[in-house]
Amino acid sequence: MSGVGKLKSILRSAGERPMEWLSPTVTGCMICGKTVLPHHGSSYRERGMASYRLLRQCLCVSCFASIPWLDRIQCEVCGRGVDCGDCIRRPERHFVCNRSAVGYSSVMREWLAMYKYRGQESLAPMLAEMLVPSFLRLTEEQWLQRPQRGEARTHHGLHRLKAWMDSFWHPYAEAARRWDAITYVPVSRERAQERGFNQAQQVAGFLSDKLGIPGYDLLIRDRHAEKMSFKTRAERQRDSRTLFTGNEGQIRRLENQSHMSSRESLRILLIDDIYTTGSTAEACASAIIQLASRPVQLYILTWARS
Repeated sequence: MSGVGKLKSILRSAGERPMEWLSPTVTGCMICGKTVLPHHGSSYRERGMASYRLLRQCLCVSCFASIPWLDRIQCEVCGRGVDCGDCIRRPERHFVCNRSAVGYSSVMREWLAMYKYRGQESLAPMLAEMLVPSFLRLTEEQWLQRPQRGEARTHHGLHRLKAWMDSFWHPYAEAARRWDAITYVPVSRERAQERGFNQAQQVAGFLSDKLGIPGYDLLIRDRHAEKMSFKTRAERQRDSRTLFTGNEGQIRRLENQSHMSSRESLRILLIDDIYTTGSTAEACASAIIQLASRPVQLYILTWARS
């Protein structure tokens, strides 16, 4: 390997370590406890992403193979692998689109239950890491595949040098600079006391640190409600409309800190654990946009698509 190649390898490795530091030392699979053996190939297209390598270090072969990655997208709005009736019935919406990491299979339902309801908060970094490939794919399909107005790539020598250095120190720099903020879906005070944490907030925090995108508390939960999983689609859509309001102080802070951006709109990434009908995403997006004094492009990134 050449000297430049060795330097590139060292710097890229340094950029991948923060999530490893956040994760506990793994002696066995984080899900089943079995010994983690070297993985030899996978049916899933790896794309050379560091996230899959990190996941392979904390999951046994069987658990890693059980992940139903959502690689094929049929509905461009919700990211589902088949045509979606919910999106057809909602032609107008306040968010741009959703992308999810996995399908909500029985195995993924069990993993999320271990984290949310059985107090295994050590799973948070791993679940967040599972979202990184979907984040990169979303960013690529929206902006990196084609130049955007006001964001045409410059060929100035100093700009190219800075981009080259950034890509080594921070492997996600090119994707991260397309975003202004990461936020999350808040839970009620009752739910936070019951679980001791907000799963979406934890995952959003890990992603903010790993990707280098500022995190903001842009939403306030106005009231407690029964679990959405117990409700019909019609009840979810009706009840979610009045669950959230925008956090005006945080929205103004975001606008002030992003005022030098050449983009016309604020680009915000909203994190949640599950996307079902899109009613929660719509309610959150509407609450933020109502208070924003600048145009907002809000995208949803969820761990699972049910």
